[in-house]
Amino acid sequence: MKKNLLLLVLLTAFSAIAFADDVISVSSDVTYTVTNDALYPWTETEPGVLRSTNYDGNSTSHYLIEFECEYPVFFSVDYDSQVAIYSRFRLIHDGETDEYSGVKTGTYGFYFEAGAHTLEIQLYRQYGKDNNLIDNVALSNMELKSIEALVMTIPNLTPGTLGVEALGLVSSLPDMRFLRIGAGELNSEDWTNLKRMTSLIYLDIAGTTNTAIPDNQFDNAVLNAICLPTGLKSIGVRAFYNSNLKGAMVMPEGLESIAKEAFCCTTDKKGKITKFTFPTTLTSWDYDILRNQDYLTEADLNGLSLATPSGLFYDCDALTTVRGTQNLTDVGQYTFYSCDALTDVGNLRPVTAGNNAFFHCIELPAIDLSRLTTAGSNAFDQCYKLGNVDLSSLVSTGNYAFANCDAMTVVTLPDCFTTFTQNDFQYCDNLEEVTISASVAKLSSNCFTDCPKLKRIYVNAPAPPSIQNSFAAAVPTTATLYVPDYAMVSYKLHEYWSKFTDVQVNPHVVSQLSLSGSLELTSGARIPGSPDMTLNNGAQFTINGDYSQTFGDVLLKSGISAVNNSYPTSSLVSRCSNLSAEGDVKFSEYIYANYWYFLCLPFDANFDDIECASAFVVRRYDGAARAANGLGYAWKDVAAGETLHAGEGYAFRVQASNWVTISATAATKNQTFRASAVTTSLAENASDNASDAGWNLVGNPYPAFYDIWYMDYTAPITVWNERNSNYTAYSIADDNLALLPFQAFFVQRPSAVEAIEFGPLGRQHTTTIEHGTSAPTRRSLSAGREVIDLVLSDGNTDDRTRIVRNADVTDDFEPECDATKMMSMEAVPQCYSHRGDMLYAINEGPQDGDLVWLGLLLPEDGTFTLEATRSDIEFELYDLDQGKKVTLDTPYTFTAQAGEWNSRFVVRLGGTTMVDSLTDDNASESLIFDLMGRQIDMPTEGIYIQNGKKVVIR
Repeated sequence: MKKNLLLLVLLTAFSAIAFADDVISVSSDVTYTVTNDALYPWTETEPGVLRSTNYDGNSTSHYLIEFECEYPVFFSVDYDSQVAIYSRFRLIHDGETDEYSGVKTGTYGFYFEAGAHTLEIQLYRQYGKDNNLIDNVALSNMELKSIEALVMTIPNLTPGTLGVEALGLVSSLPDMRFLRIGAGELNSEDWTNLKRMTSLIYLDIAGTTNTAIPDNQFDNAVLNAICLPTGLKSIGVRAFYNSNLKGAMVMPEGLESIAKEAFCCTTDKKGKITKFTFPTTLTSWDYDILRNQDYLTEADLNGLSLATPSGLFYDCDALTTVRGTQNLTDVGQYTFYSCDALTDVGNLRPVTAGNNAFFHCIELPAIDLSRLTTAGSNAFDQCYKLGNVDLSSLVSTGNYAFANCDAMTVVTLPDCFTTFTQNDFQYCDNLEEVTISASVAKLSSNCFTDCPKLKRIYVNAPAPPSIQNSFAAAVPTTATLYVPDYAMVSYKLHEYWSKFTDVQVNPHVVSQLSLSGSLELTSGARIPGSPDMTLNNGAQFTINGDYSQTFGDVLLKSGISAVNNSYPTSSLVSRCSNLSAEGDVKFSEYIYANYWYFLCLPFDANFDDIECASAFVVRRYDGAARAANGLGYAWKDVAAGETLHAGEGYAFRVQASNWVTISATAATKNQTFRASAVTTSLAENASDNASDAGWNLVGNPYPAFYDIWYMDYTAPITVWNERNSNYTAYSIADDNLALLPFQAFFVQRPSAVEAIEFGPLGRQHTTTIEHGTSAPTRRSLSAGREVIDLVLSDGNTDDRTRIVRNADVTDDFEPECDATKMMSMEAVPQCYSHRGDMLYAINEGPQDGDLVWLGLLLPEDGTFTLEATRSDIEFELYDLDQGKKVTLDTPYTFTAQAGEWNSRFVVRLGGTTMVDSLTDDNASESLIFDLMGRQIDMPTEGIYIQNGKKVVIR
C-alpha cells in the first residue's frame, strides 16, 4: 500500500504540525494519519526526535497515530523521559494505557494484529514552570513496521540446533524478537533455548512437526503473538500463563487437550486476548484456561459437548458473546464467573450449572433453562436481568442459586424438584408468585427471604413441607396459600402452615409426587389424576377407605440398615382394596458393600430386571436340599432368567455400596398394595436330622413395618442382623419385634403347621411396638416358664443365645419352641447351647439335670465378654478352663484362642449347691468331684473337677 502521511487540523484541540518524513518509519503496507495537539504540540526538536511543549500545570499534550494494516505490525519507539512523580507519561494503544513517571530510558514496543488501530502519546503535567520541575520526554526511532519485514527465519530446524541457528541471526538469545521456524522439530533443548529468548514478541512455529507445547513454556513471557503448529495435539499446564498474547487466538483443528491455566492471567496482569476459538477436536480441558483475560470479548466453543471446566472464563469482564454452545449440557463451576458484560450465550441449553457458573453476569437478559436439572450454589446469583426463566426440569439447587435475580416475578418449580437449600431465591426483589413442587419435603433457611412483593404461594407437596425457623420468619403469612385439596386438613393442622390467613385449594394437578413426610388419606380423600409416586426414606403413607386411587409409576425407597443403626425406610399401609398402579412398581433398597441383606418381595420379579450400578449376587435358600443333603447344600445363586417369587426370601450382596432396584412383574405389581391378610405357605422339607428339617426362608409381605405378634404363627423365627453379620432367633412368647418392610426371616416349620398368616393389623409405620391388651394372644405361657439370655461380644459384634426352662415341653428338639443355631456366613464370634449334635439358638425344655453346655465359635484369638441380658431364674456359669464360677453381675471378660469351644462353659440352672471355688482347697488331689460339687468314687464318662482343674473322662 502507498504510504500516506496525513496531518489533521482540529479547530479546538489539535493543529497541524509539520515533521520531516523520517519522524515515523512506516512499512509500505500500513496506511496511517497523525494528529498533533493544538495547545501543546509535540515538536521535532532535532531530526527524528519529538518532544512535548507542555509546560503548564494540570494540562495534557496529545499525539495521536491512527493506522490500518493488512498484516500484523509492530510499533516501537526509543524514549528518554524525565517525569516528576506527580506527572505522567502515557502510551495508549487501542484503549489500553501504559503510564510511567520518574527518569527512564529504553524502548517501548507494541504488537498489533491486522486491522484498524489507534496509538496515542500523552504527557500530563501536574505543575507548571514555577515549580522548577522538569517534565521532558524525548521520543526517537519511531517505527511502525510489518512483522514480515522484521521476522527472522530458520527455514528447516534440525532438533537440538535452535540455539546455534538463532545466534547466527542475533548476537544473543535475548535479542531475538521476531522468529519463524519454517520446518523441522523442536526438542527439549530447543524449547529451553526458546524460553531464553526473553524479548521474543512474535513466534511462528506453524511449520514444525511438534504436537505439544510443554508445561510453563511461555509463562510470564513478553510474547504477543504465536502461530501454533498445525499438528498440535496438546497445550501444557500454564503454557502461556501471564503471557502478553494479544488479539484473536484460533486453536488449530486436531488439538485434543488444553491443560489447566494454559492462557490464564493473574488479577494484576490481565490478559490481552480479544477472541478465542476452540477446535472441534478438543476432548480434554482443565480449569482456569482463560481466567482474567480482561480484553476477551468473544469466544467460540465450536459445538463442543464437553462439560466446561471450572473457571473457563473466570472474571473475563469484557466478554459479551459466546458462540458454538448448542451441544453444551454441563456448565462447570465458575465457568462465567463475574462476566459482567455477557449478554449472549448462543444456543446454550444447560442441563447442569455448577457452583457460581453464572455468578454476577449482571447483563445476561435470558438463557434457555428448560433442560436444567441442577443449579449449584450461587449458580445464577446476581444475574439481575435474568427474567422468568423456564425451570420445568429443575430437580435441586445449591445455596443462593437464584438469589438477587431482580427481574424474576414468577418462579414455578416442577414436580421433579426435590431439594431447597439456603437462600435459593433470596433478594429477588420483584418476585410475586412461587409454586413449590410436589417433591419438596423441606424449605430451607431464607430460601425466599427479602422477597417483599411475594403474594401467592402454591404448594403441590402432598405432605406439608417442614420449615426452618428463618423461613417462617421471612415469608409473610399474609400471602395467599394454595394447597392440595386432599391434604387441606394436614396443612391447617401444621404448626407453621396453619398461620396463613388465606388458604385456598391448589388448582394444579401434579404428574409426579415425592413423599418424604407423613400423609394419611381419609376415606373420602383421593389424589387427583394418576401421578407417579415416590415414597422416599422416612415417608409414611396411609390410605383409608375403598374409594379408588390410582397411581402411575410407584417407587418405594428403603435405606433400612442395622449397619449404621438407622431405619429411614418408607412405609405404606393400604386399607384400600381399590388401590393400584397403572405404570411400573419398583422397590429400591440401599445396600452397603460386603454385607448380606435378606429381603422378601410382595410381588414376583425377574432377575434380569434388577437394576444396580454395582456387581451384585442374589441367593435363595433351598430348604429341601438342606433336608436331603445337609447344611452345606442350602444356598443357591439366582441366575439370569430366573424369577424371584413373592413371599420367598432372598439374600442380596453388592460389590460397592449402591441402590438395588427391583421391578414387579405386570401380573403381580398390585400385590404391593394389599389391604387384606396374606398367607405364606411353608414347605415341610422333612429330614432324619432334626437340625436340617423344615427350613423355609420367607418374610414380611407388606411394604410397612410389621409387629410379629399379629402373625398366626407361634414357633421361633430367625432374623439376619446386618450389623453383626449373624442370626438372632426370636419367639413371640418372649420378644417384641417389628419386622422391617420387605424383611426376610427363617422358620423351621413344625410338622402340623402348613402356613403363616400375616394379619393386616400388624402393619405400622415405625419399629415401636404398638399392640395392646386387645391384640390376640398367640401362645399361652406356662406359669413356670423361665428365660436366660446370654450375649457374647468381641467389642464389635454381639451374638445371643437363649435358654428356657419349661416343664411343659421335652428336652428333645421341638421346632414349636426350639430354634436351631444358624451359623453366620461371616467370620464373627458366635454363641449357642448344645445337646448331643444339636446346636441351639433357643433351647427350651425342662432342662433335666439342670446343666446346659454353652458353645463358642471364635474366628480369631481375642478378648471376649459374656453377659446375661435377661435372667428370670437363678443360674450359675462356670468357666471350666479357669476352674471357677463366673459372677455375671457385670460382663465376664475372658481370653480365648480361635476355634470351637464346646466344653469350656457350662450353665447350672437353679439352686446354690455347687462349690464356690473349684480349687484344691476343697479336697485332696486324689478326690474327684462332679460339676454339682459332689464327690465321685467311681466316675463314668464325663467332665469332672480334680485338683481344681477340669478333667474329661472318656
